[in-house]
Amino acid sequence: MKELNKAARQRHQACIDDLGAAGDALVKARAVLAEEFLDAWAVFAIQVQRYNDALVKARSHRDVVMQAMDEYVHERSDAWMESDAQVEMEEWRNAWDDAGLDDIDLDMPEMPELEDELIHRQELRDLPLKSE
Repeated sequence: MKELNKAARQRHQACIDDLGAAGDALVKARAVLAEEFLDAWAVFAIQVQRYNDALVKARSHRDVVMQAMDEYVHERSDAWMESDAQVEMEEWRNAWDDAGLDDIDLDMPEMPELEDELIHRQELRDLPLKSE
């Protein structure tokens, strides 16, 4: 075969047309997704802030408990400071100190770009329909 016959050319054009229509629909769907995503992200960001506000309270609670632990330790005798009880207390305090209560810090993900992805129609269109 040296070139596409009429039926193959028609199928070729139909593929180009289908890719064009599907690509247009995909671009529109991405636009809808982007709009809805921004709205959803705003709601999500509010919930992240509320969670971080709760973390502030949790950290404050942790600090109060650790302060009470420190006061308890400072009231103990020198003999207690050398005891197993002091080691246990230090381990307990360290567990509280090591608690992962850091704020959630999330960046909004980027929306996918389609321009570079929708090259298939043009590539199909650029294919030669006959041999040279």
